[in-house]
Amino acid sequence: WDRYFEILNGPIFSNLIKMFWMKSTVYDEYEARLEEERAIEKNPELQGIYRKEMGLEEFKEVE
Repeated sequence: WDRYFEILNGPIFSNLIKMFWMKSTVYDEYEARLEEERAIEKNPELQGIYRKEMGLEEFKEVE
């Protein structure tokens, strides 16, 4: 069994982790507001409309 665990701890295991590693980001209300402000700075006509109408992804509250 010792040899089996040596194989798991080798470079094959690290490559598997890199392939299947979940890539996620934290996106809170502050970041959502900044994204809206940047979009409005680029195009002032976007002022007062919903995120989805601006072409931005809809923001869901942080739990």
